[in-house]
Amino acid sequence: MGWDRRATCWNVGRALEYFSCITASLVTVSLAAGEYYAVPGVLGSALATFLAGVGFKRAGAPSETSDKALSYASAAAVWLVVGAFGALPFLSLAWTVALRPTLASAPPLSPTLAAFRSPTNALFEAVSGLTGTGLTVTRRESRLPATLQFWRSLLQWVGGVGIVVLVVSVFDSTGPLADYYENEIPVGEMELQPADPRAMLLAFSVVTLASIAVLWAVGMSAWAALNHGLSAISTGGFTITDASAAAYGVPVQVALMPIMMVGALPVPVYYLALRGDLREFYVDLQSRWLWVSLAVGSVAVTGLLAFDATYPSAQSAVLYGTFQFVSAMTCAGFGTASVGSWPTSALVVVTLGMFVGGAMGSTTAGIKVIRGLSLVEGTWHRVTNVFFPGGDTGYRDAAASESSYIGSIVTRHATTNYDDASFVTVLWFGTFVFGVLALAILMPDSVPFVRIVFDVASAVSAVGLSTGITDAGMPGSAKLTLVVVMWAGRLEVFPVLVLLRSLLVADDDTFDANGDPDD
Repeated sequence: MGWDRRATCWNVGRALEYFSCITASLVTVSLAAGEYYAVPGVLGSALATFLAGVGFKRAGAPSETSDKALSYASAAAVWLVVGAFGALPFLSLAWTVALRPTLASAPPLSPTLAAFRSPTNALFEAVSGLTGTGLTVTRRESRLPATLQFWRSLLQWVGGVGIVVLVVSVFDSTGPLADYYENEIPVGEMELQPADPRAMLLAFSVVTLASIAVLWAVGMSAWAALNHGLSAISTGGFTITDASAAAYGVPVQVALMPIMMVGALPVPVYYLALRGDLREFYVDLQSRWLWVSLAVGSVAVTGLLAFDATYPSAQSAVLYGTFQFVSAMTCAGFGTASVGSWPTSALVVVTLGMFVGGAMGSTTAGIKVIRGLSLVEGTWHRVTNVFFPGGDTGYRDAAASESSYIGSIVTRHATTNYDDASFVTVLWFGTFVFGVLALAILMPDSVPFVRIVFDVASAVSAVGLSTGITDAGMPGSAKLTLVVVMWAGRLEVFPVLVLLRSLLVADDDTFDANGDPDD
Protein backbone atom coordinates (compact mmCIF):
# COMPACT_ATOMS: atom_id res chain seq x y z
CA MET A 1 0.00 0.00 0.00
CA GLY A 2 1.12 3.59 -0.50
CA TRP A 3 2.27 5.60 2.47
CA ASP A 4 -0.71 7.48 3.87
CA ARG A 5 0.81 10.74 5.08
CA ARG A 6 -2.63 12.34 5.22
CA ALA A 7 -3.70 9.81 7.81
CA THR A 8 -0.67 10.69 9.93
CA CYS A 9 -1.62 14.38 9.74
CA TRP A 10 -5.18 13.59 10.74
CA ASN A 11 -4.01 11.61 13.79
CA VAL A 12 -1.72 14.46 14.84
CA GLY A 13 -4.62 16.87 14.52
CA ARG A 14 -6.86 14.69 16.63
CA ALA A 15 -4.19 14.51 19.36
CA LEU A 16 -3.67 18.29 19.32
CA GLU A 17 -7.39 18.95 19.70
CA TYR A 18 -7.46 16.83 22.83
CA PHE A 19 -4.19 18.30 24.10
CA SER A 20 -5.67 21.78 23.77
CA CYS A 21 -8.26 20.79 26.39
CA ILE A 22 -5.46 19.72 28.75
CA THR A 23 -3.73 23.04 28.16
CA ALA A 24 -6.92 25.00 28.81
CA SER A 25 -7.43 23.18 32.12
CA LEU A 26 -4.28 24.92 33.35
CA VAL A 27 -6.37 28.08 33.79
CA THR A 28 -7.84 26.63 36.98
CA VAL A 29 -4.38 26.58 38.55
CA SER A 30 -3.65 30.16 37.42
CA LEU A 31 -6.89 31.39 38.98
CA ALA A 32 -6.45 29.41 42.19
CA ALA A 33 -2.90 30.72 42.61
CA GLY A 34 -3.94 34.31 41.88
CA GLU A 35 -1.72 34.42 38.80
CA TYR A 36 -4.27 36.25 36.66
CA TYR A 37 -1.56 37.51 34.30
CA ALA A 38 -1.05 33.90 33.18
CA VAL A 39 -4.66 33.38 32.04
CA PRO A 40 -4.38 35.10 28.62
CA GLY A 41 -1.21 33.20 27.76
CA VAL A 42 -2.66 29.85 28.81
CA LEU A 43 -5.89 30.39 26.88
CA GLY A 44 -3.92 31.66 23.89
CA SER A 45 -1.74 28.55 23.99
CA ALA A 46 -4.80 26.32 24.16
CA LEU A 47 -6.44 28.14 21.27
CA ALA A 48 -3.31 27.96 19.13
CA THR A 49 -3.04 24.23 19.85
CA PHE A 50 -6.68 23.65 18.96
CA LEU A 51 -6.46 25.62 15.71
CA ALA A 52 -3.31 23.76 14.76
CA GLY A 53 -5.17 20.52 15.40
CA VAL A 54 -7.97 21.64 13.12
CA GLY A 55 -5.39 22.57 10.48
CA PHE A 56 -3.67 19.19 10.66
CA LYS A 57 -7.00 17.38 10.37
CA ARG A 58 -8.04 19.46 7.35
CA ALA A 59 -4.70 18.74 5.71
CA GLY A 60 -5.17 15.05 6.35
CA ALA A 61 -7.88 12.44 6.27
CA PRO A 62 -8.77 9.46 8.47
CA SER A 63 -7.34 6.19 7.25
CA GLU A 64 -9.73 3.55 5.98
CA THR A 65 -7.21 0.85 6.80
CA SER A 66 -4.47 0.52 9.38
CA ASP A 67 -1.07 -1.10 9.62
CA LYS A 68 1.97 -1.03 11.88
CA ALA A 69 3.88 1.44 9.75
CA LEU A 70 1.08 3.99 9.97
CA SER A 71 0.59 3.43 13.70
CA TYR A 72 4.32 3.87 14.41
CA ALA A 73 4.62 6.99 12.26
CA SER A 74 1.49 8.50 13.79
CA ALA A 75 2.70 7.86 17.35
CA ALA A 76 6.13 9.37 16.67
CA ALA A 77 4.58 12.43 15.01
CA VAL A 78 2.07 12.88 17.84
CA TRP A 79 4.74 12.82 20.54
CA LEU A 80 6.95 15.34 18.73
CA VAL A 81 4.23 17.79 17.67
CA VAL A 82 2.43 17.67 21.01
CA GLY A 83 5.78 18.29 22.71
CA ALA A 84 6.31 21.35 20.52
CA PHE A 85 2.90 22.79 21.43
CA GLY A 86 3.54 21.93 25.06
CA ALA A 87 6.21 24.63 24.94
CA LEU A 88 3.64 27.39 24.35
CA PRO A 89 2.66 27.96 28.02
CA PHE A 90 6.35 28.39 28.92
CA LEU A 91 6.83 30.92 26.14
CA SER A 92 3.59 32.79 26.72
CA LEU A 93 4.10 33.25 30.46
CA ALA A 94 7.74 34.25 30.10
CA TRP A 95 6.95 36.91 27.49
CA THR A 96 3.86 38.10 29.36
CA VAL A 97 5.97 38.80 32.42
CA ALA A 98 8.81 40.25 30.30
CA LEU A 99 6.46 42.72 28.63
CA ARG A 100 4.59 43.34 31.91
CA PRO A 101 1.23 44.49 30.56
CA THR A 102 -0.42 46.89 32.99
CA LEU A 103 -3.80 45.18 33.00
CA ALA A 104 -2.27 41.77 33.69
CA SER A 105 -0.37 42.95 36.81
CA ALA A 106 2.58 40.73 35.96
CA PRO A 107 5.35 40.40 38.58
CA PRO A 108 9.00 41.28 37.91
CA LEU A 109 10.78 38.91 35.56
CA SER A 110 13.05 36.47 37.41
CA PRO A 111 16.10 34.90 35.73
CA THR A 112 14.41 31.51 36.13
CA LEU A 113 11.36 32.49 34.12
CA ALA A 114 13.40 34.63 31.71
CA ALA A 115 15.09 31.48 30.40
CA PHE A 116 11.80 30.41 28.82
CA ARG A 117 11.71 33.40 26.51
CA SER A 118 13.96 31.21 24.38
CA PRO A 119 11.93 28.84 22.16
CA THR A 120 14.73 26.30 22.46
CA ASN A 121 14.54 26.28 26.25
CA ALA A 122 10.74 26.08 26.18
CA LEU A 123 10.83 23.19 23.70
CA PHE A 124 13.48 21.38 25.75
CA GLU A 125 11.45 21.66 28.96
CA ALA A 126 8.21 20.56 27.30
CA VAL A 127 9.73 17.54 25.55
CA SER A 128 11.62 16.59 28.70
CA GLY A 129 8.34 16.69 30.59
CA LEU A 130 6.22 14.84 28.05
CA THR A 131 8.81 12.08 27.60
CA GLY A 132 9.08 11.73 31.38
CA THR A 133 12.78 12.55 31.27
CA GLY A 134 13.01 15.31 33.86
CA LEU A 135 16.12 17.07 32.59
CA THR A 136 15.57 20.79 33.04
CA VAL A 137 17.07 24.07 31.93
CA THR A 138 16.16 25.81 35.18
CA ARG A 139 17.89 25.41 38.53
CA ARG A 140 15.37 27.44 40.52
CA GLU A 141 12.12 25.56 40.11
CA SER A 142 10.80 27.15 43.29
CA ARG A 143 10.88 30.55 41.54
CA LEU A 144 8.61 29.43 38.72
CA PRO A 145 4.95 30.54 38.77
CA ALA A 146 2.60 27.91 40.17
CA THR A 147 1.04 27.68 36.72
CA LEU A 148 4.28 26.46 35.18
CA GLN A 149 5.16 24.28 38.17
CA PHE A 150 1.93 22.37 37.68
CA TRP A 151 2.28 22.38 33.89
CA ARG A 152 5.62 20.62 34.19
CA SER A 153 4.10 17.99 36.51
CA LEU A 154 1.03 17.56 34.33
CA LEU A 155 3.15 17.10 31.21
CA GLN A 156 4.97 14.28 32.93
CA TRP A 157 1.74 12.61 34.00
CA VAL A 158 0.31 12.88 30.48
CA GLY A 159 3.55 11.50 29.05
CA GLY A 160 3.73 8.79 31.69
CA VAL A 161 0.35 7.29 30.92
CA GLY A 162 1.09 7.94 27.26
CA ILE A 163 -0.46 10.68 25.17
CA VAL A 164 -1.44 7.96 22.70
CA VAL A 165 -3.36 6.07 25.40
CA LEU A 166 -5.11 9.28 26.44
CA VAL A 167 -6.17 10.02 22.88
CA VAL A 168 -7.45 6.48 22.35
CA SER A 169 -9.28 6.66 25.70
CA VAL A 170 -11.18 9.79 24.71
CA PHE A 171 -11.77 9.01 21.05
CA ASP A 172 -12.61 5.74 19.35
CA SER A 173 -10.58 2.67 20.23
CA THR A 174 -9.79 1.78 16.63
CA GLY A 175 -7.34 3.13 14.09
CA PRO A 176 -3.57 3.71 13.92
CA LEU A 177 -3.17 5.16 17.42
CA ALA A 178 -5.08 2.27 18.93
CA ASP A 179 -2.81 -0.06 16.97
CA TYR A 180 0.23 1.63 18.49
CA TYR A 181 -1.27 1.09 21.95
CA GLU A 182 -1.66 -2.61 21.19
CA ASN A 183 1.95 -2.78 19.97
CA GLU A 184 3.23 -0.92 23.03
CA ILE A 185 1.28 -3.15 25.41
CA PRO A 186 0.60 -6.35 23.46
CA VAL A 187 -2.44 -8.30 24.60
CA GLY A 188 -2.55 -12.07 24.74
CA GLU A 189 -5.38 -13.50 26.83
CA MET A 190 -8.10 -10.88 26.57
CA GLU A 191 -10.09 -12.26 29.47
CA LEU A 192 -7.16 -11.68 31.80
CA GLN A 193 -6.07 -8.24 30.65
CA PRO A 194 -8.42 -5.56 29.33
CA ALA A 195 -7.61 -4.38 25.84
CA ASP A 196 -9.54 -1.17 26.51
CA PRO A 197 -7.02 1.59 27.33
CA ARG A 198 -9.72 3.28 29.41
CA ALA A 199 -9.24 0.58 32.04
CA MET A 200 -5.50 1.26 32.05
CA LEU A 201 -6.11 5.00 32.40
CA LEU A 202 -8.49 4.43 35.31
CA ALA A 203 -6.00 2.17 37.09
CA PHE A 204 -3.18 4.66 36.54
CA SER A 205 -5.34 7.49 37.90
CA VAL A 206 -6.21 5.56 41.06
CA VAL A 207 -2.55 4.75 41.73
CA THR A 208 -1.69 8.42 41.13
CA LEU A 209 -4.19 9.56 43.76
CA ALA A 210 -2.79 7.01 46.19
CA SER A 211 0.74 8.31 45.59
CA ILE A 212 -0.36 11.90 46.26
CA ALA A 213 -2.04 10.81 49.49
CA VAL A 214 1.07 8.95 50.69
CA LEU A 215 3.35 11.94 50.09
CA TRP A 216 0.94 14.25 51.86
CA ALA A 217 0.75 11.82 54.80
CA VAL A 218 4.55 11.75 55.28
CA GLY A 219 4.87 15.52 55.54
CA MET A 220 4.65 17.17 52.13
CA SER A 221 2.31 20.12 51.71
CA ALA A 222 -0.79 19.46 49.62
CA TRP A 223 0.70 21.43 46.70
CA ALA A 224 4.02 19.61 46.86
CA ALA A 225 2.32 16.23 47.21
CA LEU A 226 0.15 16.94 44.17
CA ASN A 227 3.09 17.86 41.95
CA HIS A 228 5.48 15.20 43.18
CA GLY A 229 2.77 12.54 43.13
CA LEU A 230 2.08 13.23 39.45
CA SER A 231 5.76 13.13 38.51
CA ALA A 232 6.80 10.25 40.80
CA ILE A 233 4.23 7.70 39.60
CA SER A 234 5.01 8.82 36.04
CA THR A 235 8.72 8.28 36.75
CA GLY A 236 9.33 11.80 35.49
CA GLY A 237 11.42 13.61 38.07
CA PHE A 238 10.31 17.24 37.78
CA THR A 239 10.03 18.91 41.17
CA ILE A 240 8.97 22.29 42.55
CA THR A 241 12.11 22.65 44.68
CA ASP A 242 15.60 23.83 43.83
CA ALA A 243 17.22 20.70 45.25
CA SER A 244 14.88 17.98 43.91
CA ALA A 245 14.06 15.38 46.57
CA ALA A 246 17.02 16.53 48.68
CA ALA A 247 14.84 19.43 49.82
CA TYR A 248 12.78 17.00 51.90
CA GLY A 249 13.58 14.84 54.89
CA VAL A 250 14.31 11.13 55.03
CA PRO A 251 10.61 10.10 55.48
CA VAL A 252 9.66 11.75 52.19
CA GLN A 253 12.67 10.31 50.39
CA VAL A 254 11.87 6.83 51.68
CA ALA A 255 8.21 7.23 50.61
CA LEU A 256 9.25 8.29 47.12
CA MET A 257 11.22 5.09 46.46
CA PRO A 258 8.28 2.62 46.47
CA ILE A 259 6.23 5.07 44.40
CA MET A 260 8.99 5.18 41.79
CA MET A 261 9.19 1.39 41.89
CA VAL A 262 5.45 1.03 41.34
CA GLY A 263 5.73 3.48 38.44
CA ALA A 264 8.26 1.13 36.83
CA LEU A 265 5.84 -1.81 36.96
CA PRO A 266 3.55 -2.71 34.03
CA VAL A 267 0.34 -0.69 34.15
CA PRO A 268 -1.77 -3.90 33.83
CA VAL A 269 -0.37 -4.92 37.23
CA TYR A 270 -2.16 -1.91 38.72
CA TYR A 271 -5.39 -2.99 37.13
CA LEU A 272 -5.17 -6.55 38.43
CA ALA A 273 -4.08 -5.33 41.88
CA LEU A 274 -7.14 -3.07 42.05
CA ARG A 275 -9.23 -6.13 41.29
CA GLY A 276 -7.69 -7.80 44.34
CA ASP A 277 -4.95 -9.83 42.65
CA LEU A 278 -1.99 -8.52 44.65
CA ARG A 279 0.07 -11.62 43.83
CA GLU A 280 1.05 -10.08 40.50
CA PHE A 281 3.38 -7.67 42.30
CA TYR A 282 5.72 -10.60 42.93
CA VAL A 283 4.46 -13.43 40.69
CA ASP A 284 4.83 -11.45 37.46
CA LEU A 285 8.18 -12.34 35.93
CA GLN A 286 9.04 -8.73 35.10
CA SER A 287 8.10 -7.55 38.59
CA ARG A 288 10.24 -10.17 40.30
CA TRP A 289 13.29 -9.40 38.19
CA LEU A 290 12.76 -5.68 38.68
CA TRP A 291 12.87 -6.16 42.46
CA VAL A 292 16.02 -8.29 42.13
CA SER A 293 17.74 -5.81 39.83
CA LEU A 294 16.92 -2.87 42.09
CA ALA A 295 18.28 -4.70 45.13
CA VAL A 296 21.51 -5.83 43.45
CA GLY A 297 22.19 -2.45 41.88
CA SER A 298 21.52 -0.57 45.11
CA VAL A 299 23.91 -2.80 47.02
CA ALA A 300 26.58 -2.36 44.33
CA VAL A 301 26.33 1.44 44.28
CA THR A 302 26.27 1.61 48.08
CA GLY A 303 29.36 -0.59 48.30
CA LEU A 304 31.28 1.50 45.77
CA LEU A 305 30.40 4.74 47.58
CA ALA A 306 31.46 3.23 50.90
CA PHE A 307 34.72 1.90 49.42
CA ASP A 308 35.49 5.33 47.94
CA ALA A 309 34.53 7.02 51.24
CA THR A 310 32.36 9.44 49.25
CA TYR A 311 30.25 10.03 52.36
CA PRO A 312 31.35 10.18 55.99
CA SER A 313 29.09 7.34 57.16
CA ALA A 314 27.78 4.04 55.85
CA GLN A 315 24.23 5.19 56.58
CA SER A 316 24.64 8.13 54.21
CA ALA A 317 26.10 5.87 51.53
CA VAL A 318 23.12 3.50 51.83
CA LEU A 319 20.53 6.30 51.69
CA TYR A 320 22.13 8.25 48.83
CA GLY A 321 23.25 5.20 46.86
CA THR A 322 19.94 3.37 47.09
CA PHE A 323 17.82 6.40 46.26
CA GLN A 324 19.89 7.39 43.22
CA PHE A 325 19.99 3.87 41.80
CA VAL A 326 16.25 3.33 42.30
CA SER A 327 15.62 6.71 40.70
CA ALA A 328 17.87 5.78 37.77
CA MET A 329 16.57 2.29 37.05
CA THR A 330 12.94 3.34 37.40
CA CYS A 331 13.76 6.26 35.09
CA ALA A 332 12.29 8.67 37.65
CA GLY A 333 15.16 11.13 37.86
CA PHE A 334 14.64 12.47 41.38
CA GLY A 335 17.92 13.26 43.09
CA THR A 336 19.12 13.58 46.67
CA ALA A 337 22.84 13.87 45.94
CA SER A 338 25.19 15.44 43.42
CA VAL A 339 26.29 12.47 41.33
CA GLY A 340 28.87 14.66 39.62
CA SER A 341 31.12 14.11 42.64
CA TRP A 342 30.68 10.33 42.66
CA PRO A 343 33.44 7.91 41.63
CA THR A 344 33.32 6.75 38.02
CA SER A 345 32.62 3.15 39.07
CA ALA A 346 29.40 4.18 40.83
CA LEU A 347 28.35 6.28 37.83
CA VAL A 348 28.85 3.24 35.58
CA VAL A 349 26.52 1.10 37.71
CA VAL A 350 23.89 3.86 37.75
CA THR A 351 24.25 4.21 33.97
CA LEU A 352 23.66 0.47 33.57
CA GLY A 353 20.50 0.86 35.61
CA MET A 354 19.34 3.61 33.27
CA PHE A 355 20.16 1.40 30.29
CA VAL A 356 17.95 -1.43 31.54
CA GLY A 357 15.05 0.68 32.85
CA GLY A 358 11.78 -0.71 34.18
CA ALA A 359 9.17 -3.08 32.82
CA MET A 360 7.45 -3.16 29.45
CA GLY A 361 4.01 -1.61 29.66
CA SER A 362 5.21 0.86 32.32
CA THR A 363 5.97 4.58 32.25
CA THR A 364 9.71 3.97 31.93
CA ALA A 365 12.12 3.92 29.01
CA GLY A 366 15.40 1.97 28.64
CA ILE A 367 15.49 -1.44 26.97
CA LYS A 368 13.22 -2.88 29.73
CA VAL A 369 13.88 -5.63 32.27
CA ILE A 370 12.34 -8.44 30.25
CA ARG A 371 14.56 -7.63 27.28
CA GLY A 372 17.60 -7.54 29.54
CA LEU A 373 16.64 -10.98 30.81
CA SER A 374 16.19 -12.19 27.24
CA LEU A 375 19.62 -10.84 26.29
CA VAL A 376 21.32 -12.56 29.22
CA GLU A 377 19.60 -15.90 28.69
CA GLY A 378 19.92 -15.82 24.91
CA THR A 379 23.60 -14.94 25.05
CA TRP A 380 24.19 -17.65 27.66
CA HIS A 381 22.59 -20.28 25.42
CA ARG A 382 24.68 -19.22 22.44
CA VAL A 383 27.92 -19.23 24.41
CA THR A 384 27.25 -22.60 26.05
CA ASN A 385 26.31 -24.12 22.70
CA VAL A 386 29.79 -23.21 21.43
CA PHE A 387 31.47 -25.09 24.28
CA PHE A 388 28.90 -27.87 24.57
CA PRO A 389 27.72 -28.62 21.02
CA GLY A 390 24.96 -31.12 20.58
CA GLY A 391 23.13 -29.97 23.66
CA ASP A 392 19.87 -28.06 23.84
CA THR A 393 20.24 -25.54 21.04
CA GLY A 394 16.68 -24.30 21.12
CA TYR A 395 16.39 -20.83 22.52
CA ARG A 396 13.65 -20.26 25.02
CA ASP A 397 12.49 -16.72 25.35
CA ALA A 398 12.69 -15.12 28.77
CA ALA A 399 8.98 -15.21 29.37
CA ALA A 400 8.61 -18.92 28.61
CA SER A 401 11.83 -20.09 30.27
CA GLU A 402 10.02 -20.83 33.51
CA SER A 403 6.98 -22.93 32.71
CA SER A 404 5.46 -22.29 36.12
CA TYR A 405 5.09 -18.65 35.17
CA ILE A 406 3.41 -19.10 31.80
CA GLY A 407 0.25 -17.63 33.25
CA SER A 408 1.97 -14.51 34.54
CA ILE A 409 1.27 -11.05 33.19
CA VAL A 410 4.48 -11.03 31.18
CA THR A 411 3.18 -13.76 28.88
CA ARG A 412 0.08 -11.69 28.25
CA HIS A 413 1.49 -8.27 27.49
CA ALA A 414 5.31 -8.25 27.33
CA THR A 415 6.50 -11.53 25.83
CA THR A 416 9.77 -10.90 24.06
CA ASN A 417 12.69 -12.83 22.61
CA TYR A 418 16.36 -12.56 21.97
CA ASP A 419 16.02 -11.06 18.50
CA ASP A 420 13.63 -8.35 19.66
CA ALA A 421 15.82 -7.56 22.66
CA SER A 422 18.94 -7.38 20.49
CA PHE A 423 17.20 -5.12 17.97
CA VAL A 424 16.00 -2.65 20.63
CA THR A 425 19.42 -2.69 22.31
CA VAL A 426 21.15 -1.85 19.04
CA LEU A 427 18.74 1.04 18.49
CA TRP A 428 19.32 2.26 22.06
CA PHE A 429 23.09 2.21 21.67
CA GLY A 430 22.87 3.82 18.24
CA THR A 431 20.89 6.72 19.70
CA PHE A 432 23.22 6.85 22.68
CA VAL A 433 26.36 6.98 20.50
CA PHE A 434 24.79 9.65 18.30
CA GLY A 435 24.04 11.80 21.37
CA VAL A 436 27.47 11.31 22.92
CA LEU A 437 29.34 12.16 19.72
CA ALA A 438 27.14 15.19 19.05
CA LEU A 439 27.54 16.60 22.56
CA ALA A 440 31.27 15.86 22.57
CA ILE A 441 31.49 18.18 19.55
CA LEU A 442 28.99 20.80 20.67
CA MET A 443 29.92 21.12 24.34
CA PRO A 444 33.00 23.07 25.54
CA ASP A 445 36.23 21.08 25.81
CA SER A 446 36.27 21.71 29.55
CA VAL A 447 33.25 19.43 30.09
CA PRO A 448 34.47 15.97 31.25
CA PHE A 449 33.59 13.21 28.80
CA VAL A 450 32.18 10.95 31.54
CA ARG A 451 29.60 13.64 32.34
CA ILE A 452 28.52 13.79 28.71
CA VAL A 453 28.15 10.01 28.65
CA PHE A 454 26.06 10.05 31.83
CA ASP A 455 23.71 12.85 30.76
CA VAL A 456 23.13 11.36 27.30
CA ALA A 457 22.36 7.95 28.84
CA SER A 458 19.96 9.76 31.17
CA ALA A 459 18.27 11.44 28.20
CA VAL A 460 17.92 8.37 25.97
CA SER A 461 16.45 6.35 28.86
CA ALA A 462 14.20 9.24 29.94
CA VAL A 463 15.70 9.34 33.44
CA GLY A 464 16.59 12.96 34.15
CA LEU A 465 19.54 12.57 36.50
CA SER A 466 22.29 14.97 35.52
CA THR A 467 25.90 15.65 36.39
CA GLY A 468 25.15 19.37 36.08
CA ILE A 469 26.03 20.03 32.43
CA THR A 470 22.39 20.23 31.28
CA ASP A 471 21.11 23.72 32.05
CA ALA A 472 20.07 26.99 30.42
CA GLY A 473 23.70 27.75 29.60
CA MET A 474 24.09 24.65 27.43
CA PRO A 475 24.54 25.52 23.72
CA GLY A 476 21.22 25.58 21.86
CA SER A 477 22.42 22.95 19.38
CA ALA A 478 23.24 20.62 22.26
CA LYS A 479 19.76 21.12 23.73
CA LEU A 480 18.12 20.31 20.40
CA THR A 481 20.27 17.19 20.17
CA LEU A 482 19.00 16.07 23.56
CA VAL A 483 15.43 16.85 22.45
CA VAL A 484 15.85 14.37 19.60
CA VAL A 485 17.48 11.83 21.93
CA MET A 486 14.69 12.13 24.53
CA TRP A 487 11.99 11.81 21.87
CA ALA A 488 13.59 8.79 20.24
CA GLY A 489 14.42 7.12 23.54
CA ARG A 490 10.90 7.40 24.94
CA LEU A 491 9.49 5.73 21.79
CA GLU A 492 12.25 3.09 21.64
CA VAL A 493 13.61 4.67 18.44
CA PHE A 494 11.90 2.46 15.85
CA PRO A 495 8.72 4.59 15.44
CA VAL A 496 10.96 7.62 14.92
CA LEU A 497 12.87 5.81 12.18
CA VAL A 498 9.60 4.82 10.49
CA LEU A 499 8.38 8.43 10.58
CA LEU A 500 11.65 9.79 9.19
CA ARG A 501 11.63 7.18 6.47
CA SER A 502 8.07 8.07 5.51
CA LEU A 503 9.07 11.71 5.14
CA LEU A 504 12.11 10.93 3.01
CA VAL A 505 10.76 8.19 0.74
CA ALA A 506 8.93 9.24 -2.41
CA ASP A 507 5.12 9.11 -2.47
CA ASP A 508 5.00 6.40 -5.11
CA ASP A 509 7.09 4.01 -3.02
CA THR A 510 5.05 1.34 -1.30
CA PHE A 511 5.29 -0.35 2.05
CA ASP A 512 4.10 -3.58 3.52
CA ALA A 513 2.15 -3.85 6.77
CA ASN A 514 5.31 -3.64 8.85
CA GLY A 515 6.56 -0.44 7.25
CA ASP A 516 9.11 -2.19 5.03
CA PRO A 517 9.29 -1.36 1.30
CA ASP A 518 7.54 -3.84 -0.98
CA ASP A 519 9.58 -5.49 -3.69
